[in-house]
Amino acid sequence: MHKILVLDTISPEGLALLDAAKPHIEYEVRTGLKGADLKKALAEFDGAICRSGVKITADSLEGNRRMKAIVRAGVGTDNIDKVAATRLGIIVMNTPTGNTLSTAEHAFGLMLALSRNLAAAHQSLAEGRWDRNAYMGSQLADKTLGVVGMGRIGQEVAKRALAFQMRVIAFDPFLTAEQATKMGIARVEKVHDMLPDVDYITVHTPLTPETKYLVGMKELAMLKPGVRLVNAARGGIYEEAALIEGLKQGKIGGVALDVYETEPCTDSPLFKMKNVLCTPHLGASTDEAQTQVAVEAVHLLVNFLTTGEVRHAVNMASIDPKTLEAMRGYLNVAYRLGRLLSQWHESGASACNLNYRGEVAKKDTKLLTAAFCAGLLEGVLAEEVNIVNSEVLLRERGVRLTQESRIDMGRSARRSPPK
Repeated sequence: MHKILVLDTISPEGLALLDAAKPHIEYEVRTGLKGADLKKALAEFDGAICRSGVKITADSLEGNRRMKAIVRAGVGTDNIDKVAATRLGIIVMNTPTGNTLSTAEHAFGLMLALSRNLAAAHQSLAEGRWDRNAYMGSQLADKTLGVVGMGRIGQEVAKRALAFQMRVIAFDPFLTAEQATKMGIARVEKVHDMLPDVDYITVHTPLTPETKYLVGMKELAMLKPGVRLVNAARGGIYEEAALIEGLKQGKIGGVALDVYETEPCTDSPLFKMKNVLCTPHLGASTDEAQTQVAVEAVHLLVNFLTTGEVRHAVNMASIDPKTLEAMRGYLNVAYRLGRLLSQWHESGASACNLNYRGEVAKKDTKLLTAAFCAGLLEGVLAEEVNIVNSEVLLRERGVRLTQESRIDMGRSARRSPPK
């Protein structure tokens, strides 16, 4: 029987699915864990489901030899130390589809509310004033929206913008000119290319070294005067100090934020500034989204533990049961070759080169390479080795790993022994 730990409150529909998975699955709900209590709990279960309330750090995973997978009921996995998890062979998965519409609607709602001064106008009425002339707004129609990141959420925002008769300019490294044309939008090669032309900017990317401070102090001079910026993705994509400076200069016409560089955030100079609308990370806070991400998270974890299926993993390739079954024989051979070479080769390896030829070259050879590495390292290392962490552990030891694939048979395939 597999044991699942639920670390944050999830919807009743998700818990009902866990109940339905008995007797193959046993689960416990333990919320609010941290420190030693979290570490101890993680070591007692095969899988875990979390939201953003718990932080799974390297310390909380240290020495864990049981946990096989962690699923985040949501998109962002910033609260999970993925490097530490990968090194321990723990798969990290997320639920990228469940909150797509809710987040897109929230981002678009922020843009609308910012344009029409809704929050400030309501506050004036609450304070007993009828300041009708103080809140002249701006319509979205005929304005230009810049969308950074054209994944699921970015695409949904773009669709809504087009429905409001906006022009849309988008940046995404994987968006082709042909795709952009089909969607009825324009495409730019770099974010900086859109900054002088857009009336609104919304971002829908993860926070990475490349996206951190995508709009910062140096970009202020590039912005179209009066531009309004929206962020319902990740705090830190906009530099908050630059937003403050841009508002003071009048360069930025408005800012709407749902996420912040540090969360929870209850004290920011932005909260007291005009033309600013802020919400406390509500993008996925709808009944529908929370139900969908909980259901998806349970399906992902139960399917992985019972069938080996890997979907929406952020630290390894996805594997569906059909592919796994079709490759089982190859995976077994690759693993056994690794075991054989580890016993045959007396000294430490400095490099491994794997050659795949013929029919096997059409398979997911990265999985086969990972299985080979797992076999090579098993019995050599004290820690648990599997296809999730084997390449990382091998490279950590300075071993160069390369692979070549050719679908023609040629001469019989050779796997070079470790040097």
